[in-house]
Amino acid sequence: MRSQAIRSRIVVPVGKPPIENGAVVINGSRITAVSPWEELPRPRQEAVTDLGEVILLPGFINCHCHLDYTEMAGMIPRLQHFADWIKAIIAIKATWSYTEFAKSWITGAHMLEQSGVTSVVDIEAVPELLPEVWNATPLRLWSCLELINVKSPDTATSMVKSARQKAHELETQHTNHCGLSPHALYTASDDLLQQAEITARAESRLLTTHVAESSEEDAMYHSATGPLYQWLRSQGRLEHSGEGSPISILDQLGYFNSPVIAAHVNYLAPNDPHILAAHGVTAVHCPRSHHYFGHDAFPWQRLNEAGVNITLGTDSLASIGKVGGDIPRLDFFAEFASLAATDKAPPPHKALKWATTNAAKAIHQENELGQLSPGFLADIIAIPYAGTIGAAVEAIVGYRGSVAAAMIHGRWIIQDGDNIRHQTWSLCLNISPGNLRPFRINISSGNSDRSPAPKP
Repeated sequence: MRSQAIRSRIVVPVGKPPIENGAVVINGSRITAVSPWEELPRPRQEAVTDLGEVILLPGFINCHCHLDYTEMAGMIPRLQHFADWIKAIIAIKATWSYTEFAKSWITGAHMLEQSGVTSVVDIEAVPELLPEVWNATPLRLWSCLELINVKSPDTATSMVKSARQKAHELETQHTNHCGLSPHALYTASDDLLQQAEITARAESRLLTTHVAESSEEDAMYHSATGPLYQWLRSQGRLEHSGEGSPISILDQLGYFNSPVIAAHVNYLAPNDPHILAAHGVTAVHCPRSHHYFGHDAFPWQRLNEAGVNITLGTDSLASIGKVGGDIPRLDFFAEFASLAATDKAPPPHKALKWATTNAAKAIHQENELGQLSPGFLADIIAIPYAGTIGAAVEAIVGYRGSVAAAMIHGRWIIQDGDNIRHQTWSLCLNISPGNLRPFRINISSGNSDRSPAPKP
């Protein structure tokens, strides 16, 4: 592949200070130089793309998403209890076909591309969608297979074995990655959590779980009270109720022997941040979902002071409310906006790191993604900007709209605001009880071929 140079008004490498009249030089899939334009040696052999009045920066890494549920946007009004929301989404899922989940997944992936996301940690509740849906997007994906055994705790061994087999099968067919996602302490048995952790550690897979998400979860484990406790009691799940914080219980189970990506982490006992930091656990904050549920303020200062790695995610549109009656979209810039609107919000430079360098660390790609730096993979986005260099970072987290351009692995996926890699695609759906494969996807233009990001 021919080398190329991309010039812009400002380059924000993230790992270093912003550069005015900057350029990023790419050879194949990797960055070879990041510098002021005038400092590049002459004559240049690369093809030059001058994007003009834009900021170039690394693509965002979404550390917690549920693409399966994208088209559930607006279906669940805000309910009084978190347990009621769980019941509502279970009811909706029970009525959906593979067709609906597939369309929902691909719609969500397209939304993320438009909002500057280039890598995603996705919780996959419907693994039958893979690998077909992967081929509908150039996004880098870590699809973490969801594991739940509320009513059948004795199935842990078979569930983890099946997930391992599925992961190995998928990774022989595609460059994307598979991880494991025991849903939560209250929906996964101790055995399931422990076996998933052992497997993830042995095979260097991502391991992610919903942790300390709601006040109802907190009440259940601290005092065996509340709506979530009452509902799970009716399901026969009383393990660890009244024993302490969810984080301390997971620690006692040995679950944090792996560097877990813990989604939400909204409710903390005094020692919880130190437990997470000691084990290298990442906390993922999902601002709009947090607002939808009305959780207490996200304790980022306590986590930050303890040295916990903090990142950002979108969660799903099933847990994001309408704005002025409008159906929401998966939109990373909207997550920045929701974060900035909170009391004691982190400064813009910290929020940007949560979405880039911190997120790369969470997925064990800190030497590959999250920065514009020589040797790193060329996952790059651009947003319109005609302001000063001093306000560039604030402009990034304050931006509203779609990206002007985006590149993954050194290949443009969006230019001039339009998707160019897969402008048209169609789902060829074939649903019948006798089909082993419930659907297939044909891409009618472009492709998502690329060599994989290195395994951790």
